[in-house]
Amino acid sequence: MKPVVWFTPIIPVSFGPKQYFGLPGLILELEEAAVIFKAKEITLNPKDKIVFDTIKGIKITKEAYSEFYKN
Repeated sequence: MKPVVWFTPIIPVSFGPKQYFGLPGLILELEEAAVIFKAKEITLNPKDKIVFDTIKGIKITKEAYSEFYKN
């Protein structure tokens, strides 16, 4: 399955999740296989420094992921 990307040219920033960038606007949603990345909030010219929380998860092997995805 090919990834599906939704972006807005109203925000002319060539940025997105993972390795996706280069479009003529900010990527707001990326659908890649069974995973969907969505922008929850956009703040233009913030007054305070932006801090990103780390993503919590577990590491699994490619084989375990394939088995999980298959089921």
